[in-house]
Amino acid sequence: MGNKLAEINATVVSKTKETLEALASASGLSVGEVIDRMLLAVSPSDVNDAYLIILDQLLIATQRLEADQFNEVVLMVLKALEDAFAKDEPEEIVSTLKNIVEKLTVKKIKNNTEPKIHLHKVKSVLPLDDFVLEVTFVEGGSKRYDVKPLFGEIPYFTDLKENDLFSKVVVSPGGYGVIWNDDVDLSCDELWENGTMC
Repeated sequence: MGNKLAEINATVVSKTKETLEALASASGLSVGEVIDRMLLAVSPSDVNDAYLIILDQLLIATQRLEADQFNEVVLMVLKALEDAFAKDEPEEIVSTLKNIVEKLTVKKIKNNTEPKIHLHKVKSVLPLDDFVLEVTFVEGGSKRYDVKPLFGEIPYFTDLKENDLFSKVVVSPGGYGVIWNDDVDLSCDELWENGTMC
């Protein structure tokens, strides 16, 4: 079961009201959902939330860059993480980051191009019978994803069996996955890697 909803009344400047309404209109969310996501971005409550926020921010901040510029930013972020973790984090994390940076750098030099980082962003989602999703991806192609195995693995997913919640699935803002509510979502990577081509 998701978080309990509460109603608030707030007085804000006109520009804030207009901006919230524009964000709600553009995203298909309610003003309250926009505010919830803004708060989540300030203070994520779990690892998955933090991951999605970081990914959202990276992609939003680089959306106007060319592919080679985007890849350069990603390489810079990885190098910064390597430097930050080198000080006091477990050797396993530092070693993993060093290997990733080395491989990307070597590939960049060897091919004289930037390394390609491919994200399978979701374009649309259609709920089918028997808890199966048909997902179309931005770069083309569609996959079917069977949600039933998750019922036994992740308790929140059993909520999809109730109140026709499964049919209310939508593409998450930015196309980074699909969502039903604050507790139940699937990433674009999960859908791509574990879906079957249709």
